[in-house]
Amino acid sequence: MGYVASALGVTPGTATTMVKALAESGLAEYEPYTGVRLSKAGSKLAGLVLRRHRLVELFLVQVMGMSWAEVHEEAEQLEHVVSERLIERSRLLIALSEEIPIEKKLETQPLLKQLEQALAVPAEEQDTERIRGTYAALYDELADYADIEALLSALRTFVPCL
Repeated sequence: MGYVASALGVTPGTATTMVKALAESGLAEYEPYTGVRLSKAGSKLAGLVLRRHRLVELFLVQVMGMSWAEVHEEAEQLEHVVSERLIERSRLLIALSEEIPIEKKLETQPLLKQLEQALAVPAEEQDTERIRGTYAALYDELADYADIEALLSALRTFVPCL
């Protein structure tokens, strides 16, 4: 437990308490005096947390223009306060951001807004034809610029009917 405590900058007793809490919640497997490791559920959650952190960092670099040297601390703060919806919109923006001129991004904002509005209602009430039509129009507008596979991936993550 000393290694975990040292890595986290806490006392061994605090690390043990933290690990026991993780084990009780099913996120870790802990054997006193033997060691600790993440459970399958813990590994999955850790992957999601890391993905969220990396996506916030990528957003700060690619969209906000910050340098890689300065984004880690900002991402540490932001990753805890941004919603999943904002994370997914960030993925979409990043997919669109690299090679699309700002003028084209501004032109496609109404389509993105339409898509957002169509997705704002509960899934069972969504007009899938409207969603698909808006997506097709967005695809047509951006086909010459965006990495279409990245766009498809970003959209399909949160639009099941595509």
